Amino acid sequence: MIVLTILKVIGGILLLFLLLILLLLAVVLFVPIRYASDGYKGEELTDYRIVFRADWLMKILRFKAVYTDNGLELLLKLFWITLMKSPEEDEPQEGSEDLREEDLEETDSPEDEAREETEILRETESMEKTELRMEAVQSDISKIEPENLETCREGSDQADSVLEKAEETGSDEDQIAEDIEESSDDIEPDQEKEPDGTSEQSPEQAPDSKKSNNRHIIEKTLLEKIKEQFTAFLGRIKDVVKKINIIREQINDPENQKAVKLLVKNVRYLIKHYKFRVLKGHFAYGSDDPANVGQVMMYLSILHPVYGRNFQIEPVFDRPVMKGDMYFKGHIRLIHLLVSIVELLLNKKIRLVVANHFKGDNDG
Repeated sequence: MIVLTILKVIGGILLLFLLLILLLLAVVLFVPIRYASDGYKGEELTDYRIVFRADWLMKILRFKAVYTDNGLELLLKLFWITLMKSPEEDEPQEGSEDLREEDLEETDSPEDEAREETEILRETESMEKTELRMEAVQSDISKIEPENLETCREGSDQADSVLEKAEETGSDEDQIAEDIEESSDDIEPDQEKEPDGTSEQSPEQAPDSKKSNNRHIIEKTLLEKIKEQFTAFLGRIKDVVKKINIIREQINDPENQKAVKLLVKNVRYLIKHYKFRVLKGHFAYGSDDPANVGQVMMYLSILHPVYGRNFQIEPVFDRPVMKGDMYFKGHIRLIHLLVSIVELLLNKKIRLVVANHFKGDNDG
């Protein structure tokens, strides 16, 4: 008997916890979140105010947002406990401003300015000297004949080879200098290459052959560029055709068509239950150009099924103006959202798309 009574007590406690969980779940799903908002916009750019309020379960949980020219203010409360509040702007401190002014005064002292000027002058003088040296070197190089340049290069190559050998053998500096002098004596400054019989050309034929070679090179490069662009263009066309075929196959797929119809059905279901219960207001728009006003009115008339008759729109044709006020309220039950999500996830295609999306996020 004692064991049975203990089991009864444990079962009753478990049943009580289960009932409490079901009660909390029912409260979360079926108790609506009520919201309301009002705002206005004056003729001035800074003359506006928007207030949004929301509460749940007899205002146990409350949220408020105010947007004005000064910025956005947020407030979230549970019973009397503040869960979230926008930080207030800190007032500037006098001590920090004094310190900044002292720092600026220290940086702007005359001694620092004189030092900066002297450094700038030194840099400009060094740059001018380097430019003069570069010009002198270039002028010396331009005066040297091409044949002498070749001999100098050969001499420098031989000197480098002598230095490498000396490093390997570990000879003295005097021996290195003697080797370099002997190698420089072997080089003749006016050494000329023996002319080949095949390379001899008349001075009249040389420019013509150069021009023909240049034309041939230019034509060849142009043809190569045209071929590359044409092949790239064909590759793009093939990619576009492949994408169009893939999209066409997805549209004609009956499973995809069922998924799209189901998605549209659930969107309509949510709009029906989550739309504004009350919407009223007034909006005035004007411009110096009557054609511009007519275009804006045309676009706003498309939204007439949304705002209905209680929202008035006034066109103004004699002056530029944009002002108005608006008020709306409604409520949201989470049970409608849960029903839509379950119905969508029962579809195989939608479930596959959602799984691939989350898989891509995890891989990234």
